[in-house]
Amino acid sequence: MRFPIPVFLTALLTALAAHAQINFPPDLSINRVEVVQTIQDDGQNVPLTAGKATAVRAYVKQEGRPESLIANITIVLRGFKDGAELPGSPIRAINPAITARPYPDRALAEHAQNFVLPAGGTIAGPL
Repeated sequence: MRFPIPVFLTALLTALAAHAQINFPPDLSINRVEVVQTIQDDGQNVPLTAGKATAVRAYVKQEGRPESLIANITIVLRGFKDGAELPGSPIRAINPAITARPYPDRALAEHAQNFVLPAGGTIAGPL
């Protein structure tokens, strides 16, 4: 049985998919987003629990130009619900800027921008 994704996460993932306000050059994209509460597997199969500390990892992929990787990339996460930005949004990364990679590796911390969601943003809600 899967548990409902917390409201902020639902809104956040929706924002990334539909309302993303990303100003990337055409050869950069968000390759992967992981939502983590202590542990998470590669398939995102570990259920999330409302009210539990939650982190988000966002990986930036660079297409083409492997000889000239784009560095100093920072990302902010924005959460929306019913078209309105959620309190506490945008969220800034807790780690330094990263370099885009042709194949971001989830095993390497420096390949992702990491975020901690606000406690009020992890309440249970519908998908």
